[in-house]
Amino acid sequence: MTAPNNTAEGLIRRYYTCVDRQDPAMFDLFHPSIRYKRPGHPVIEGIAEFREFYAARRVIVKGQHVVEAPFHSDRQVAVEDGSPGSSMTVHAPT
Repeated sequence: MTAPNNTAEGLIRRYYTCVDRQDPAMFDLFHPSIRYKRPGHPVIEGIAEFREFYAARRVIVKGQHVVEAPFHSDRQVAVEDGSPGSSMTVHAPT
């Protein structure tokens, strides 16, 4: 069953669909003060740095994410996908 797009899980899945399609609409899903954490990388602070990460620093050019363990609370989402050691945490601004 697919989560509706207006739920936290639906937004998580929409983000990964945008990433896999290299759709810049992914940036519209985030607050300008995003804090984006990826294992093995420094924390990305703000939408400008988030955009720069995808434009210049992201190593994977093409692929497909399999969202296995989405988690969300009032202030953050965290996701594990099907890649070994792959996860993401996004914090809402305070």
